[in-house]
Amino acid sequence: MHTALVSGWAGSMALYELAVFDPSDPVLDPMWRQAIWHWVYWDLEIFSNERTGKPSLDFPKIFGIHLFLAGVACFGFGAFHVTGLYGPGIWVSDPYGLTGKVQAVNPAWGAEGFDPFVPGGIASHHIAAGHTLGILAGLFHLSVRPPQRLYKGLRMGNIETVLSNSIAAVFFAAFVVAGTMWYGSATTPIELFGPTRYQWDQGYFQ
Repeated sequence: MHTALVSGWAGSMALYELAVFDPSDPVLDPMWRQAIWHWVYWDLEIFSNERTGKPSLDFPKIFGIHLFLAGVACFGFGAFHVTGLYGPGIWVSDPYGLTGKVQAVNPAWGAEGFDPFVPGGIASHHIAAGHTLGILAGLFHLSVRPPQRLYKGLRMGNIETVLSNSIAAVFFAAFVVAGTMWYGSATTPIELFGPTRYQWDQGYFQ
C-alpha cells in the first residue's frame, strides 16, 4: 500500500509536470517516460496466493520483477536515449556554460568513463548497470527462491524490512546526487542547475 501510494503519487505529479512544461523542449521530453515508469510500480495488488486465491505479497518475486524492469529501463536509457540511437541524447556543456546543447554521446568504456565530468560515462554506466545489476540480477531473483533460514533471518516477508531497505537505497542515491550537484558533474550542467559551489567559490563568472 505504501509503495503503491508513493509510486502512484509520483507518477501523477510527473504527468502534471508534463502538462505544465513545454514538450518541445528536448531536455523535458523524457518526462512522460518517468511518469509511466512510476505507474508501473503501482502493481502490488495483483499477486495472489496459489493455494487460497487471496491477495498476498511475494516480496522476493516483487523485488525480482521490479529489479528486472528497472534494469531494462536503465539499459534502454543508456543504450538508446543517451547515445542518440533512439532519442535526442543528453545535454552536454563546458565548465563555463557557453557551448551547451543536446547531443548524442558515445559510451566511454575506458578509465575516462569514471571521470564524473565525462558524458560518455553516463551512457556506459547505465548500459553496464542495467545489464548486469538490473536485468541479470532481476532474472536471478525471479528464478531462485531464498532458503527458509535466510528468508526468516533477513525478515523478507516483513513489509517494514522491505520499506527500510528501500529507504536505504534511496538515501544512497540521494547522497550521490547531492555530491554531484555540489561539486558538479556531467549530469548537472550549469545551464540547467546553476553554478556549482566550486565555481561560486572560485569566482568563475566574475
